[in-house]
Amino acid sequence: MDQKPPAADDIQTYLGSSFSMPALSPELTPPPFRYANNRMINVLFIADPQLIVKMVAPPLKLDPSEPLLFYIGKLNLPEYQITYNEAALAAPIIDQNGQAGYYPLVLYLDKTNPIIGGREIYGYPKKEADFITFEENNGVIAAAVTRYGIPIVTLRFETRESIRPIPPRTIAPWYLLKYIPSAARGAAPDVLKLVKLGFDPYTLSAMSTGAATLKFGASPYDSFLAQIPTGDIVYSEAITSDFTMGYGEVALDYLAK
Repeated sequence: MDQKPPAADDIQTYLGSSFSMPALSPELTPPPFRYANNRMINVLFIADPQLIVKMVAPPLKLDPSEPLLFYIGKLNLPEYQITYNEAALAAPIIDQNGQAGYYPLVLYLDKTNPIIGGREIYGYPKKEADFITFEENNGVIAAAVTRYGIPIVTLRFETRESIRPIPPRTIAPWYLLKYIPSAARGAAPDVLKLVKLGFDPYTLSAMSTGAATLKFGASPYDSFLAQIPTGDIVYSEAITSDFTMGYGEVALDYLAK
């Protein structure tokens, strides 16, 4: 019978029940993570597929018939007493089984804990913003992302119609590239996996449609954003939502032999 080498036993004893690092004081707890009363703007817009196709990890394929998704808003984790702002750009994709989904190109957050959790557990391409603003006044929402002192996202949403009753909505799965490079020069990555993640349950308690304007800028470390035109907006909405983010599944291990 195969036996674990002593080093493996020793490190497991050291780690104990720790879910994440630091082992003696873990930053993260295991899923699920329950979000409540999140206030967000979703914007769907058309961009030249040739600008986006190379940004999607294979074997996923960009779905050129669907618009890109941008969202920005305030998220709440009541069990952890954490509130933070988040903005994301995601591309519509078709996976290797023909299923539709989204592949996030970049996310910006203004709090460290959810940045670490999203990257370490799932592989979300999260980056830290200097600050993210999300201000709502008399049906008008103004939001922005600033990084290295430069506004890289500005959004304005004006409410036109409140939707009642709210139609049920299912969320397509998100696919994330979990990529952790090696500390050794020239070595293969330590982790390179495609993760599939769902959100269940997902409920809306408020929904309104409106008119939005969206503009991307560029910081020294975010130059690709400014290359994506955002003028062709086909739909925008403001929502209040609850959802649960549990464990995902490994759709593909690129390093498996």
